[in-house]
Amino acid sequence: MPSHLQPARVTDDRVYPDERFRLVAPPAGPEPRVTAEQALRLFGRRAEQARTGSAPPELVFALVIDATADLRYDHRPVWALLEHEVPTSRFSGPRLQQDAPGPSRIPLGDTVWLLDASTGQELGGYVFGRRFADDPPPA
Repeated sequence: MPSHLQPARVTDDRVYPDERFRLVAPPAGPEPRVTAEQALRLFGRRAEQARTGSAPPELVFALVIDATADLRYDHRPVWALLEHEVPTSRFSGPRLQQDAPGPSRIPLGDTVWLLDASTGQELGGYVFGRRFADDPPPA
């Protein structure tokens, strides 16, 4: 297991922009069928190359609550690979607007990659826009 990724169970809700996508604590009970080690192997290169942004990357076991247009993952137990405020070229979810023409600005976003904790199927990922690299950090 990459030393920078220590698996954890979500205990506090992780709410993403506009509150339509959340990772919440899974119900108490048995451990997921897919272990953390298996999840990392299935995430493969994505886990090996997980980047540190405003915080280290995380591997968490959670229940996904998805009220976006893509409801197929709603209330599913998942392993989620999280990166926080890392450089990205695209955003899903609320978009950041570039103010005026000029030098290219580097968008920072939170990435969330999902793996079904029962089957090991990779479910895809989301990139949520946060801010531009030259914006002041949130207070």
